[in-house]
Amino acid sequence: MTIKRDQFGRFAPQAGGPKKRPRREKVDPFRAPPKADGTTHVAILLDSSGSMSPLRSEVVSNYKALLKTFKDESERTGQRVLLNVYTFDNQVKRWCQNVDVAHDVPNLNYYPSGGTALFDAIEFATGHLG
Repeated sequence: MTIKRDQFGRFAPQAGGPKKRPRREKVDPFRAPPKADGTTHVAILLDSSGSMSPLRSEVVSNYKALLKTFKDESERTGQRVLLNVYTFDNQVKRWCQNVDVAHDVPNLNYYPSGGTALFDAIEFATGHLG
């Protein structure tokens, strides 16, 4: 491929034009590929810092809706889904680990307070998955 200047003095490739990037496939988190044993591990990070206090009821209701979705998908596909929930404020706390969503998941004990340690929570959760 040769590169020459175009009519405006800019460098422009002459053969074939710019290369197109291949399209990335969109990933649906509810359709993530299971591990070899047919198990999907899910990590949920809940911000429990003080700024979330006004949104407490909304967080709890969305959490319950998400659990219902995972449970329904697990029953529909026969795939095992293990839930890991972490809350973070000044510290990261593991609320539950490797709980099968098909069985009783304990009620969420969510009372926001403190600061925000988001990056610590992400590092902690990814280090403890499956």
